[in-house]
Amino acid sequence: MKVNHRGVTVIGAVCAALVVFALAGCGCTRQGGMPSDNEDQETTPSLTSDTMVISTDRGDLYYSDEWEGLVTIDQENVGDALVVSFTTDVDGQTIGLFKVFIDGAESDGFAAGSLADASGNKHPVYIKADDHSNLEGLDATTQDRIYAMTDGVNTLIEHLGE
Repeated sequence: MKVNHRGVTVIGAVCAALVVFALAGCGCTRQGGMPSDNEDQETTPSLTSDTMVISTDRGDLYYSDEWEGLVTIDQENVGDALVVSFTTDVDGQTIGLFKVFIDGAESDGFAAGSLADASGNKHPVYIKADDHSNLEGLDATTQDRIYAMTDGVNTLIEHLGE
């Protein structure tokens, strides 16, 4: 049997096109339909209306605006570090959620990433969750709200650089 090189080239091109088309996914969802306008197609965090900005002189932090008005955010210089504290008030008692140490040390918490200031300088960020062992006297709904506010640290971490 004689092989036609032109035919092999055409078949190779068609196979390559099918592979590229399959890898691109043709913009379909897992269910096989086209994505809707409401479907989030991004894999990296984006700034949306449900995120609030906490501006510091070392860069911007982002936190869920779901808790705006319920979470108090304070900034304080401690040595070389800028400490950003997230707290909430329950029946007149201030409860710490977590602290962010910008330009802190490893002893301040776990290394969460970095933050770039307006000049592009990177600042290491460490995070330490506050102790919540003193919540036993609060009702379950309040405890759940405090844990959810603390879990908002994940939004903050998602927006940090490496």
